[in-house]
Parts: sequence; structure tokens; C-alpha cells
Amino acid sequence: QKELKSYLEKQFGKYPPKAIRKSSEELFKRLVKKNKDQVLILYSDEHFQYRRAIERDLRDLNIVHLTISSKASRNFQNPLFNVNSFDMQIRQKSAAFMRETISFAKHSIGMVEKFTLFMAFKNYMRPYFYKKQLRDPHAHEHSPAQRAGIEKKVLSFREFFKERVTTHQVDLSKDWEDFVKRRDPLSRRVIQGYKGI
Repeated sequence: QKELKSYLEKQFGKYPPKAIRKSSEELFKRLVKKNKDQVLILYSDEHFQYRRAIERDLRDLNIVHLTISSKASRNFQNPLFNVNSFDMQIRQKSAAFMRETISFAKHSIGMVEKFTLFMAFKNYMRPYFYKKQLRDPHAHEHSPAQRAGIEKKVLSFREFFKERVTTHQVDLSKDWEDFVKRRDPLSRRVIQGYKGI
């Protein structure tokens, strides 16, 4: 592994050590821009790169950062419940995301595509919970997209994908444009286009 690592670093350079901090900074800037007149309240785990991005790189912006211990109970009362639940479900349902998997995606963009499809499924095509909840009697009837006021019902696969939206119809951030065009600026491998049989 050491030989392979040194070979990759010689050929492609070292992976940027501040990649999480840099991408977090860009994401937080976009969120602040969307909510110009409001305080941005961010909940996260205690990862030091988020804290550094906010305290050092974005200290002039109106951000309140609340950290939640990873040892805190991961039930629905935890502010990070939705993220923790999503993480657990994608690890269960997609082999590429399982811990210690042998089912690797061939490229980082493949991972992003799988993640995006699962994100669409979880937010639009399934209810918040499958079973009735005592504290939230309609949780098994509404999707997260309904709760956010984006949709009026839980969508089927066909309903979600019936309308094709092109990049000319939507303003995309640089990250989303790279994703749609299957580009990863940090990748060491070029995605090969389909050449046919």
C-alpha cells in the first residue's frame, strides 16, 4: 500500500489535506448567500475542519455553529437525526457505501451519482417514517419534500422523473455543474466516455 500511495502521489500529487475545510467553506458561503438577511445556524458533528472553516475562513459571516457529540443518542430528538439516519440507510442499501466494502465505485463521480439518486429517493419518494409515530402522527404519510413545502404528496418513481430539467433551465453552482458534467476537480482518474461495443 505504501508503494502504491507513493506511486500515486508522484504521478498525481498529494491529495489536498484541507479538502474538507475548503469544500465546507464553499458550501457555507453559498448557504449564507441564500439567506442574506438571516443568521445561518449550522448543526454539525465535532469535526475540526468545519470549526476551522467557520472560525478562521468565514469569521466575518453571520454564522452560528452548534456542534453535537457523536456519542449523543442518535434518536429523532438529536438535531443530526436526519443526517445520521440517511447515513445509516445508504450504508445498508448501497454496497459502495458499506464500511469495509469490496464493492468500490470505479470513480468518485459514481459515488456522487449513487448518493444523489438515494437522496432523491429518500426526500421525495418515501415517507419520513414507514411506521406511525406517537409524537408525529403524520410522519408515515409525508415525505421530507412535503414537510419542506416543495411537494404536495409522496412521489412515485415515474412522477419524480417524468419531467426532464436541463442545465439551461436551472442556475447551477460550480459543484453541481461539475457533477452534471461528470467532472471531479480532485480526482486522480479521468472518466472515460462510453465507446460502444
